[in-house]
Amino acid sequence: MDLPIYVINLPASTERRRAMEEQLRRVGATAQFFPAIDGRQIRTGLSPELCASDLTDGEIGCYLSHVALWEKVATSLAKGAVILEDDVTLTDDFLAVCQELGSVPLRYDLVRLGSLRHTKGRKLLDLANGRSILLPAEASDGTYGYLVTRAGAERLLKLLAEPRAPIDRELNLYWEHRLNVLLLAPGIVEHDTTMPSTIAPTGRAAIRTSLPLIPRVIRSIRKRFRMHLILRSVTRES
Repeated sequence: MDLPIYVINLPASTERRRAMEEQLRRVGATAQFFPAIDGRQIRTGLSPELCASDLTDGEIGCYLSHVALWEKVATSLAKGAVILEDDVTLTDDFLAVCQELGSVPLRYDLVRLGSLRHTKGRKLLDLANGRSILLPAEASDGTYGYLVTRAGAERLLKLLAEPRAPIDRELNLYWEHRLNVLLLAPGIVEHDTTMPSTIAPTGRAAIRTSLPLIPRVIRSIRKRFRMHLILRSVTRES
């Protein structure tokens, strides 16, 4: 299954665009560049709740850029799309693996194509070149590359259209939102740390993630139960 590829890119970031165009040519892929939302330019038009949040301008812009693409995918005729940020490197088999992911017998909403962490999880399927699809048991972090189905985009819009936390942290909590979010390992997209981040200049929101003991135990039990339900949903035959 051929899927459209979108690259989120601030119009002013011409150097990043040229670098991504070169990488896409190298792996034999074509993509549409999607104009990113600059959080510094839109804060005055946001809801009072969002303006009062701890999210930085960069995180708000990043989040809303992804939401805008979910809207595009949800209303398209394609069965899904590959979404990339513009500060990534692609492996040589990027295109072949994306095509393979489009035809696997799993009912997923989204597959992360890389992870900022070495993430453990339940192996669901082996792919070519030693890659596997996992149901992640740990936070993966990063939204720099993923495949989202049209149905998955619709579900994301229903559940996560309004920014409340950085977008990658929301996807880490896929089990809380009851989303079928999987992970490809090893990844075919890597974050390019040599390129300056568009989020870094305005910082990263300091969001509390630790809990006292009893709530932490309850949360762990809930997580295991919901992951079990998601596992059944992902592997259920159509």
